Amino acid sequence: GRAFTICGTIQYMAPEVLSGGPYNHAADWWSLGILLFSLVTGKFPVPPEQDHCSMLRKVRGFPYEMPLHFSPPFALLITELLCKTPSRRLRTLDRFKRPTFFHGTTFDLILLQRQPLEVTDKCLDVVSSHMSEIVEETFNVKSK
Repeated sequence: GRAFTICGTIQYMAPEVLSGGPYNHAADWWSLGILLFSLVTGKFPVPPEQDHCSMLRKVRGFPYEMPLHFSPPFALLITELLCKTPSRRLRTLDRFKRPTFFHGTTFDLILLQRQPLEVTDKCLDVVSSHMSEIVEETFNVKSK
């Protein structure tokens, strides 16, 4: 089915949602791409605008460039999730599970909550580093 309503946080909205046109579940995959990008970088890939029309112009014209610290598999995943054409966007769980970024991840056990997620020291270091940057930028202070 397709929807025509516009609701939610503007930074996460897919181009087809911002335009007010019909959209489907592919818009949710776009939002996941925005969420993953933001979790890793501490920033939105497109700076927010005050209204839907301005945000749509910015999203349509924005040249998505992956930060250099993204691994190639993660950069590919984000590129596929943030494809501006919904019919070409990554939009199935099976396709989502394929990238080498998720190599070794057992989705079925995680989805069924039978296997806890393991957070590695490397993950914690990346998150800690980005959180320090966010605190420094937000509060204009240097962390230790």
